[in-house]
Amino acid sequence: AGKLTEFWSNSSRCIHQMSIKNVVKTPLICGQPTDESHPHLVMKGELVPGIQKEEFMIRRRKLIESVLSTRKDFYHVIVIPSAVRQYMSDHIPYPFRQNTDFLYFSGCQETDCALVLCGNSVDNFTSTLFLKPYDPQSELWNGPSTKAECAPSIFGVDDGKILPQLSEFIMSELKGHNNCVLWYNQKQKVQSIVDRTVNNAAAENSIYLDDSLVDHCHKLRLYKSLAEQSLMRQSCQIASKAFIKAMMSTKPGSTEHELYARLDYECRMGGAEYLAYPPVVATGNNANTLHYIDNKQIIKDGDLILVDAGCEYHGYSSDISRTWPANGWFSDAQKTLYEATLCVQKELIDMCQERPSLDTLYEAMCFKLGKALAAAHVFKKNVDPSELNMVSI
Repeated sequence: AGKLTEFWSNSSRCIHQMSIKNVVKTPLICGQPTDESHPHLVMKGELVPGIQKEEFMIRRRKLIESVLSTRKDFYHVIVIPSAVRQYMSDHIPYPFRQNTDFLYFSGCQETDCALVLCGNSVDNFTSTLFLKPYDPQSELWNGPSTKAECAPSIFGVDDGKILPQLSEFIMSELKGHNNCVLWYNQKQKVQSIVDRTVNNAAAENSIYLDDSLVDHCHKLRLYKSLAEQSLMRQSCQIASKAFIKAMMSTKPGSTEHELYARLDYECRMGGAEYLAYPPVVATGNNANTLHYIDNKQIIKDGDLILVDAGCEYHGYSSDISRTWPANGWFSDAQKTLYEATLCVQKELIDMCQERPSLDTLYEAMCFKLGKALAAAHVFKKNVDPSELNMVSI
């Protein structure tokens, strides 16, 4: 009997261990990639590719600290809306791009949301993320969205609610505290629902609405963390490789549009989400139009091609301008102009080591470029500096 009991005990233990091994953990379903659903994009501990969840928490703390420096004896309510989905016609959406300030402080890549920070000290503030309410019809078309109750664990905020609760929440915060300041960017109204809610709350409670929030946000965004610097370098590397391949593919008889397509393709194949902005691909005289983006002309033998393009890589953009000959060879005049411009550019890069102002760099560029072009007999020797400014513009 003892041996039989031991046999059944060992057998049930083996079956239990086998069942544990066969259990597959279901990835957390939310409205953006996570380390569970997209391990090839998001590493363990990251909220978005390349940036840890803790970094977003530090950013929110710094924002509270920044606004507190303006009014220490007040209770502050900060509202930052997400972007909404935009449509090119009827039900055909544009690719969604998040409101950059909202993404910077929340890490949330979803539509129709809002981040609210409330408090009167860096040690006594709360962060609440308002998300879309569950809508099965919308999720059928646009995919899943994050449930409000999951916001603290995913985004590192203190609480999660649904967007229809925003008005009641703001009203409660304003009425529950004395000396309140409501912070909101009035200059960039990216979401009408949030805009109406904030302005109605300010009017009903006779609360001062400070629209200088963007200054505080951009002051913090000006200084890049090591993680951000890494993403920026990768964005530049992707675009640089795309430029090289575009140069190699250039030939007379092809079109600006084909070159545009090559840049777009190579950037996406390198890991970028899309181009950072509509690129300038200008052959010949088209390059004299500053924001030429038609990109439809045939590339002729002997033309120079000016390309201004970059890519967006996980929220960080590159911006590169290059000029090269369509047939692979500079004429004597083209070579003279190119080398003069390149020489000035290198001198300006060296000047950056001293951290001059942009105005100082611009003035130096006008002077040095004018001098170089005068030496190349493009300008007269005694050209007036004011004329050089007009040419540079």
